[in-house]
Amino acid sequence: MTTVEPVRHLNETVLSPAHVNKTQFGKLGSFPMAGYVYAQPLYAASVNIPGQGTHNVVYAATENDSVYAIDADTLALLWHISFLTPPNVTAIPAAD
Repeated sequence: MTTVEPVRHLNETVLSPAHVNKTQFGKLGSFPMAGYVYAQPLYAASVNIPGQGTHNVVYAATENDSVYAIDADTLALLWHISFLTPPNVTAIPAAD
């Protein structure tokens, strides 16, 4: 058995026991996607999306070979692309 020690970031200024509690920290929303998201979503601040302006963006990839860019503040879909081409291609189910 291995033990994992918590990592302390001594320069952290926002996340503290006083701020991470059930009234100030938690789930802000959800967004429906085609397939499960197994990888860690990526957050990027102040991204210029051509023709749509600057947004705080969450990028997520699914098991269905889709990538989504979602506005982190409004949960609006900024763009979506599927890598299943031609249309008759399908992803291999996770159980396989």
